[in-house]
Amino acid sequence: MLSSELPDVIIDTIGAAQFRKRVGAVVEAMVARAHAEVAAGGGRFLGLDKAKRYSVWHATERSKGRKAGRDAKARRRVDAATKGRVRAMLDALLVFREQHRAALFAMRAGLEALFPPGTWYAWRFYGAKRDGAEAIAATAPS
Repeated sequence: MLSSELPDVIIDTIGAAQFRKRVGAVVEAMVARAHAEVAAGGGRFLGLDKAKRYSVWHATERSKGRKAGRDAKARRRVDAATKGRVRAMLDALLVFREQHRAALFAMRAGLEALFPPGTWYAWRFYGAKRDGAEAIAATAPS
């Protein structure tokens, strides 16, 4: 469980309640600005609850009226300015999925499993071990 305390200087100058009120107002303004930007672009804002329901394998872009054959558009999972970068990202995604799948099968079989970086959920909720977690823990403030 993560716990935190406000620095004494904040408590002494404005107090915890006032600090929470100010932070809440700033966050509320940022959320309103994000909603306005999405609405101006013709998009939609999912929100945290709906976003949590999506799988990590969910495609971010869906084509409307998907057709078969020559008119079909592939669903993009990644995008970049150059084909070389797209290829590199797709290769990295395939490697990640392969490592994740192998670790998941090992964990389900009751074996020691080391998940690749980017699998916070498995670590947080299932106690899975992550590759590179020691480096992250070493740099985290105490």
